[in-house]
Amino acid sequence: MTETVSNENLRDLIRELQREIKETRQTLIDELEDSQKKVTELEEENKYLRSRIDFLEARGRKNNLIVNGLQVDVEENLEDYVIESLNEKLDLNDHIVGRKPNGPIKLELASYLKKSTILRSAHKLKGNTDI
Repeated sequence: MTETVSNENLRDLIRELQREIKETRQTLIDELEDSQKKVTELEEENKYLRSRIDFLEARGRKNNLIVNGLQVDVEENLEDYVIESLNEKLDLNDHIVGRKPNGPIKLELASYLKKSTILRSAHKLKGNTDI
């Protein structure tokens, strides 16, 4: 009889373990599905944010203009000189200027309209190394 009870207890124990394993497995499957869903949502959000960044960067570059061949003394304040010269010749203002040493000047204009005005008036500046 002891052997029968022991076998019965073992069967109950095995059933209980199988039930726990099944519950744990289902819990893990549910958590995995939730995690996969979150990853998919984050990938979509990441894709949207990257495209938004690309758009904003392109929009910012749209107002930039590169000026080559300008002769400016190193002692002069480049920013003041270029802004003053462009304002004088083209009636513009509100520029941010950057330059690499001995290289072209990058103008980051406040608006695309100002860039267009400079490009339309480029014939006034052509060949004038003094701006």
